[in-house]
Amino acid sequence: MSGKSFSAKKFFIFFLIVYTLFKLFYLTILKVPLSFDESYYWDWSRHPAFGYYSKPPMIAWIIFFSTKLFGNTEFGVRFPALLCNILTLFIFYLFTKKFFFKYPSEEAEQRAFWLVLTLAFVPILTVYSFVMTIDPPLFLFWILALYFFLNYLQTPSPVSAILTGIFCGLGLLTKQTMLAFLFFAFLYLLLFRKNLLLSFKTLLIPLIAFLVYFPNVYWNFKHGFIMLKHTEHHFSRKSFSFLTFLKFFLGCAGVFSPVFFFHYLKTGVSSLYYYVKKYSIFFLFSFPWIIFFLFFSFFVKLNLNWIFPFVLAGYFAWTYFCYDKRLFNLLKLNFFLSFFFSLIILGLPIFPNVYPVFCRTILKKFYPWKILGKEVEKIYLKERKKEKLPLLADSRKIASAIAFYTNFHPEVYVIKHSKVPENQYHIWREDTALIGKEVFLVKDGASAPCYLKKAEKRSIIKVKFARIKWVYSVWKGVYVKECK
Repeated sequence: MSGKSFSAKKFFIFFLIVYTLFKLFYLTILKVPLSFDESYYWDWSRHPAFGYYSKPPMIAWIIFFSTKLFGNTEFGVRFPALLCNILTLFIFYLFTKKFFFKYPSEEAEQRAFWLVLTLAFVPILTVYSFVMTIDPPLFLFWILALYFFLNYLQTPSPVSAILTGIFCGLGLLTKQTMLAFLFFAFLYLLLFRKNLLLSFKTLLIPLIAFLVYFPNVYWNFKHGFIMLKHTEHHFSRKSFSFLTFLKFFLGCAGVFSPVFFFHYLKTGVSSLYYYVKKYSIFFLFSFPWIIFFLFFSFFVKLNLNWIFPFVLAGYFAWTYFCYDKRLFNLLKLNFFLSFFFSLIILGLPIFPNVYPVFCRTILKKFYPWKILGKEVEKIYLKERKKEKLPLLADSRKIASAIAFYTNFHPEVYVIKHSKVPENQYHIWREDTALIGKEVFLVKDGASAPCYLKKAEKRSIIKVKFARIKWVYSVWKGVYVKECK
């Protein structure tokens, strides 16, 4: 290996160390409270299981181990997101060198480094390095599964097949999106490697994946496949809307980088044959799915993170398309725009008052919950007698905030408005157990609750951030559930 190539490798290692230390420091000084999703997943982690109402169990398992190390803190909940981010970038680097170049070379080192450098600052990966949801571990398991699947295609061995299956299974335990990986792997073999399609070693991939995922299947079976019903709910309300498409399209351009997104869509159509010939597997794992989601967004409101696993493969195909076509200025522009947007994102939670009000409202998902939890704790501890009253909330957002941000971390009940469970709290605790009992109720808004008898208002809690105002109220009374 040449001296320059070795320098490129050392530079990558130096970058990854500096990047990790900076992000670690950033995470320690970050004062943004947990979002209601993060505190919800944390509450799951207090009850380890093989499944939960809306997601497989991996997110809860990861937070469980992290909080055992770092305590029930915001840092403890979010540290795994940073760890997954660093590991994902490292696998990207290994991936690029191994599968885009037959022999180690200075060019291989440099291209691998620049791809990782760009991906390190893609806006959505910046966000998911300090916000803990199901996506950071999914990205990691997805890229690991792809790494070992390509390794299997190069050298079909049982070890590569088993490792591919294991990481597919771990991905399935993280998010149902991983099913698409198995589908596209099968499709790729059907189109390009039929000789491997019915090989016993190939069959190990779905078999191992299913065995790893089976505990969650069994949990869903025992609970009436409630997770599947929840997932189906996301796609049940369909109506044509150009506005939802436009929001999704522009959102994708923003979080994935506009240079990449627009140019990949353009060249994916105009250079279809070239992509399929040169980068068939990366193109197949990305472009058709991105187009599908764009089309689907005309009818259903979609979340931007849903297509990012496919965008990861798209970045491989697009980056090396640009290298082959010598579009170096385009790659540089993509990097600098991504870096600029990442700096804006990182600065917003630290210096919110420097930003315009409309930018600050982006953080609305995070801000009312800590104040709400602390205020509820003051009221509850002040008024409780020898026998502490059950805490009841009218939404899972309020329940998870109270559970995390009160020092005694109570087991909160949530009012059930329908016959079927609407969140994980309904699976754990039936609110009917509280009927006829005196409770503390925390609800959205200041209006008197009709489902409490002898209701006494204990407090009105008002929270303001940017232009947004939240109002919550705390009540004491006997729970009757049915409003008259």
